[in-house]
Amino acid sequence: MQMSFIPKRELSIVAAAAICLGAITARAEDLATRIAGTWVGPGLDRVSAPGGAQAYMRRTVIFTATEETLRLEAFADEAATVRLFVYESTGPYRVLGPSSAVAGAYEVNLRNDRSLFTIHVPEAGLWRALNLGACPLELGKAVEIAGCVAGPPFNASACTDLDLIHVDAAGALRFGDQSVDRCVTRPTTLDRAHYVRAAR
Repeated sequence: MQMSFIPKRELSIVAAAAICLGAITARAEDLATRIAGTWVGPGLDRVSAPGGAQAYMRRTVIFTATEETLRLEAFADEAATVRLFVYESTGPYRVLGPSSAVAGAYEVNLRNDRSLFTIHVPEAGLWRALNLGACPLELGKAVEIAGCVAGPPFNASACTDLDLIHVDAAGALRFGDQSVDRCVTRPTTLDRAHYVRAAR
């Protein structure tokens, strides 16, 4: 059926826009397929625990078709034999399309829906120092802390996280610069920290 009320020039613009939108959608779906699975930080990160002690952190990111989970495991020793706690932040993500600021990267929006904290040692003083003193923590049990955490570092924001994802030719995955307030603005550079696909 001919739509005589739409000029041919406008029809061609609509068609071109539809083609571009289809291409962007296809690329976004391609990224979601490429990143699906488990990614880990290379080795353990050495971090300062409350009181000046040292701890060791393992970073893991898990992508499904619709959700992303950031998993942080803290250990008392570099050999990772004494687990202190596990923190998991999970929520939906959406791939918007290619980034105009970073070649090869994609703009993504992420949101935190669940914040689970599991303790593996009975260190009440440590949990208070991490602003979790009001949370009903139990050994070996994952507890939702969104309503009881009193401050950083585990008070995940309820905002939409405006971020980037980039997978380079060597297979390293990077997010946008994590020092940027991603509730307000999207990073224009990549973070130094990276992840590699976990061995299967």
